[in-house]
Amino acid sequence: MLTRLPQSSAILFGIKITIHRLDELAMVPGLAPRIARALRTMPANIARYKGLTECREPLAGQLAKIGGE
Repeated sequence: MLTRLPQSSAILFGIKITIHRLDELAMVPGLAPRIARALRTMPANIARYKGLTECREPLAGQLAKIGGE
């Protein structure tokens, strides 16, 4: 949804955030290796921002096993 602010004419947009269990997402056919690849190729500064620095490689390894990589 986009909304124009009346005084500044700036545009405000909203983002809907949902939370899903990773183990359930990993069971979607083909998704586990895609998530693993995204984790492994994510730039270090983005991983740090998302709080994934410590867990991304172990998590990517587990997802790759689930996905048959």
